[in-house]
Amino acid sequence: MPSNLLLEAGFWGLPPGVAGRDPKDIPACIGELLEKERLGTARIRIWFSAARFGVLIEGLAEAQAEVTTEVRGPRASQAFDINRVPTPAATGFANSQGVSIKDLVVREVDGEAFVFARKLQPGGQLVHLLPRLVPLILASPAWRVPPWKADAALPQPPAYVCLLLDEKVPTFSVEGVPAGREIGLREGLTFRLVPLERPTDYPKIMTDWGILPLPVDRQKRLESDIQAAVSTLGTARKDKALLETIAFELEKSFPFLLDTPPELLSLPTDLALELLAQPPSYIPCENAKGEWSGTSLVGISPFRPPSSAEVAVRASDLRRRIGALRKTWLQDVEKPLADRVNDLKARPSPDGIGSLHDHALRVARRAGLLNRLLNWNVPAPLLEKGVMYFAAGRAMAVAERLPSLAPRLPPLVAEAQAVEPALVALLKEVAACWEPKSSLPTTPTATLILLAWLLNRSLPGSPTREISQERILHLLCSREIRLDLARCFTLEEDPQPFDAEPWRALVEKRLQKEGISREKGEWLLRQPGLDPVSLLQALRAWPQGPPPGMATLAALRNRIRYRLQQVKIESLRLTDEGVAFASLEQKVAAMEAMPTGAWPALYDKLMEGVAEIEVAINSLPPVIDETSSPLAGLLRLLQRVATQLDRLPYPEGGATASPPANGAPAAP
Repeated sequence: MPSNLLLEAGFWGLPPGVAGRDPKDIPACIGELLEKERLGTARIRIWFSAARFGVLIEGLAEAQAEVTTEVRGPRASQAFDINRVPTPAATGFANSQGVSIKDLVVREVDGEAFVFARKLQPGGQLVHLLPRLVPLILASPAWRVPPWKADAALPQPPAYVCLLLDEKVPTFSVEGVPAGREIGLREGLTFRLVPLERPTDYPKIMTDWGILPLPVDRQKRLESDIQAAVSTLGTARKDKALLETIAFELEKSFPFLLDTPPELLSLPTDLALELLAQPPSYIPCENAKGEWSGTSLVGISPFRPPSSAEVAVRASDLRRRIGALRKTWLQDVEKPLADRVNDLKARPSPDGIGSLHDHALRVARRAGLLNRLLNWNVPAPLLEKGVMYFAAGRAMAVAERLPSLAPRLPPLVAEAQAVEPALVALLKEVAACWEPKSSLPTTPTATLILLAWLLNRSLPGSPTREISQERILHLLCSREIRLDLARCFTLEEDPQPFDAEPWRALVEKRLQKEGISREKGEWLLRQPGLDPVSLLQALRAWPQGPPPGMATLAALRNRIRYRLQQVKIESLRLTDEGVAFASLEQKVAAMEAMPTGAWPALYDKLMEGVAEIEVAINSLPPVIDETSSPLAGLLRLLQRVATQLDRLPYPEGGATASPPANGAPAAP
């Protein structure tokens, strides 16, 4: 007869984003677990919030299904003699598998007979499987937070554990907490515990309490209730992250209106909104244009509709918080940004090397290096000041109260201090693209600053290394910035040698999504240096491996180099004599204008000129020496051709390192 199982762990407050798996996918994960355990299919429902993780499994098999397995043993010729009498090999194999001789069968594998032991594996009773099943079920959310102790599965010690198998409570404990039949409802600093007779009573209790199963369900209800509360005032501001947090943290939520304190409107909008997002949170109202109306705020009461006295207490607390933040903000505005940069010297660097000031200087040096590599010619003073002023946000008093505001503070303070508009605009752009999922910068200066900061955060040992590397690749590819990453890590303080493997792995990951196999692209991935944009574009153009003309071009390169080594071309005087190759001259000029790494375009242009290059080489006399001045123009043209041939990546890895770019990459 099918069984029903209820497992619930209560918590004092799991943090938002604690689950690595989408809650709606957890039942399917548990279903796969049950299938692997040979317990069949069942109806699985979950209830998930900051206060609970509850799992109800209905129609669960009482025991595992029996299964017959076969284990291959020796060849049949070794297991039985010509009279079909078992040999010691057969007896030993049967004993090792715990079966009798009669349980051995003979089957052919690839045309050869082998002995197999047939073993019937009986199914275990469900109640005896719980010690293995329960920890696996509790781990099904794929917790992002480390376990609270070494041998634990949960991110926090449970406040209580309910475990019901039909109407019985198995003798069991979860991380030191004995299982019982009570489920809990968190009310302030306590849990109200309610006993259940059977697992199937659980959904009704949740419904009676007004608790919807998943955060997404509660968020929809919350949005509807908020809009009903502000229907006469406009609309509530759609802050997705805040609503998701509230829906996860609060199983029951009751919106109420609060007049906006006038002091709140004196703060910059970013500061005011960040303050309102801190618990207890408030949601501002907006007019039809999406602008903050400033009339009312929506508060959320966690357990029941608030009384007028409770609303008054909340209003008083909000005014106190606004006053404290306003005082701190004025302190930041009064201190010049240049002085705030000096304050960085008293704060430790996030990488543990020196101070925050030292860290910002390292970022500024890398931004300068990138500026030179890309030949963007951004004024060095603006670049360094942009880095240092942006870093100053971490030394501001407001950032100590609201750390998430640190990237947005420098432009706000700079604007309040009437700093030059160009610098304010730069700081605003860097702040707008600072968060991992935010937009990308559009100006060269902001691009250099963000890229330099990300490169520093991608160094070995950085906790944000992988995230930073992925964002760097996204930035380079989105803006088509051709940049050899190996040359980006050549500052004196950089660890050597450059580790290209993590970057190659990211490029390969992108290729796999586009259906390009690593084997076909290995010849390019192992070239010297690492320019992700050039690699990806070349591999998309040549998905089946090196193009067929590569061997021809490699041979031409060798022939030209061999002929040119006979004379020092620079010593020859140009004359009006000699053969004119105007068409080839135009092709070479077009190639020289191509950016470094534009291999497919360079290859196509070289293949167009193969016949002309052959003619030019064949027009040379057998001997070239210092008397060959009439050929100086042709020799120099062939020298330029050889330079372009050297820029290609050849399957053997390239005998000649790629020269510096002929054309600078375009700034975004």
